[in-house]
Amino acid sequence: QGTATALGTRFLVRKAEDGATVVTVIESTVAVKGTTAGNVKVPAGQKSTLQDGRAGTPQPIGNADPDAWTRGLLKVDDQPLSEVLQTLAGYRHGLVRFDPQALQGMRVSGVFKLDDTGAALASLADNLPIKVEYFTDLVVVIKPR
Repeated sequence: QGTATALGTRFLVRKAEDGATVVTVIESTVAVKGTTAGNVKVPAGQKSTLQDGRAGTPQPIGNADPDAWTRGLLKVDDQPLSEVLQTLAGYRHGLVRFDPQALQGMRVSGVFKLDDTGAALASLADNLPIKVEYFTDLVVVIKPR
């Protein structure tokens, strides 16, 4: 989709649910260039999205703490539930299944320990209108209540 060139910095690159590539800058600046259009410099505290070969205009990351995972935490601020579940699934053995359409409109703010995804899922179920069903230790299905 493009390139991200470090200019003496710390930054994160991740693939979003929609297939876009998100470049989030923690320190200094990153030059982001799309394969077909866009050439932007992204400063600390901002992010750019690479999609369809285009580099998007830098946007603020807000109150998020995108490198919290380096400290074993997932910190989110008004993030879609489906994105939170997708992230938690990456830290859990087995399968986490959910229908993003069925959970649409549900948003999450909070801090979760990545070494205890079961507790994170339980907290989400306590605070949102969702049901977490365990079919085995390796298969979890999340549905609206």
